[in-house]
Amino acid sequence: MGFSFEEKLFKIIYHRTQQIIMRNKFNVTKIIALISFGLLFGNLKLQAQADVATFLKAGLTDANLLVKAYITPFGNAFGAGINSGWFNTAESHKLAGFDLTVSITGIMAPSEARSFDFTSLNTGHLKLVNPASDPMSPTIFGGKVDGPDVGVVVANPLFGNNPGSGKDTMLTDFKLPMGTGFNFIALPNLQLRVGLVKNTDIIIRYIPSTKIPFRPSMSGIVDLWGIGIMHDIKQWIHGIKLLPFDLSVQAAYSRFNFNVGFPRALVPDSGAVYENGNSANDLTIYDNQGFDYTVTAYNLNAIISKKILILTVYGALGLDVSTSNIKIGGSFPVPVGMAGPGPNYGKEVIQDFVDPINVQTNYASARITLGVRFKTAIITIHGDVSYSKYPSANVGLGFCIR
Repeated sequence: MGFSFEEKLFKIIYHRTQQIIMRNKFNVTKIIALISFGLLFGNLKLQAQADVATFLKAGLTDANLLVKAYITPFGNAFGAGINSGWFNTAESHKLAGFDLTVSITGIMAPSEARSFDFTSLNTGHLKLVNPASDPMSPTIFGGKVDGPDVGVVVANPLFGNNPGSGKDTMLTDFKLPMGTGFNFIALPNLQLRVGLVKNTDIIIRYIPSTKIPFRPSMSGIVDLWGIGIMHDIKQWIHGIKLLPFDLSVQAAYSRFNFNVGFPRALVPDSGAVYENGNSANDLTIYDNQGFDYTVTAYNLNAIISKKILILTVYGALGLDVSTSNIKIGGSFPVPVGMAGPGPNYGKEVIQDFVDPINVQTNYASARITLGVRFKTAIITIHGDVSYSKYPSANVGLGFCIR
């Protein structure tokens, strides 16, 4: 039995749409590379945004699920990093005493944070091309190997728009992205600690809004601020306040922001029209395309230390909490098909998606820290290791006046 006119028209539009999709072949690796640029401050590859369109063919929900699974370990590691380096002794300053310390923290991703199970995401339109294939795929901290083949599956109108009927259509397929090959990150810290009354110190971290040039026509803005407090609690505990060690509690809050604009990185193809038939000629609506990354972090620690001449040995038991928000914002034109009979017949039809990627990750972990500090005159050198879900090591150099 032959197809009706409508069915033949659908087949023409469907095959033409596939050609468009293949021409703008979706490569998840590229959009993730865009995100990784924002997070790792690497070299942005503008062609990454050009593949957002096909990625969004899977639907906003699936797109965000995939990005979250891939990038969550980085958000966790970054949060653990800015929660590090807040102390190197339990001894508080005298009134108006201070130290200025610069340090660097290296954070290691655990083995379970280097891959994820694609089938656990419960995606709607993204499916394994071969259901029997290995569903494990690298995260951003994974190895440089491709993940499994997945496809964008939609209902086929020729069979009654009945998803799951076995008559679905795979519009396109692609490999899930490989990892960066690195399973750690390193973050610098600069902080000032000043002594107040009652053996209490205030701790300040601050980086003003700073422009970071990436290309002649593009730059990002980064800023960070944090505030903490450390208080000697041994003075309030009868029976131990005269013993030769220091015991304090410390708490801190930090906020980090990074954003970069890439106006018109993704614009409609020449001749494309919107679903209402209007030509997509006004490109100014795509000037708002950009990337934003924000981290808020809290930590609480009980610190004990013992000073022996120029050496101080310290340890702490604490809690780290952080939230990371990753956003690709602005308007992005996405091909959704081909125009049917009429003045725009055969032209590419697009739809604008606004703020397509908006992912939040949350992290919480207990932390045990062990470290040593050397102080000669007014110079301090310290190093410590922290054991938590994301273990870390911190080393630093300071200038200290008690």
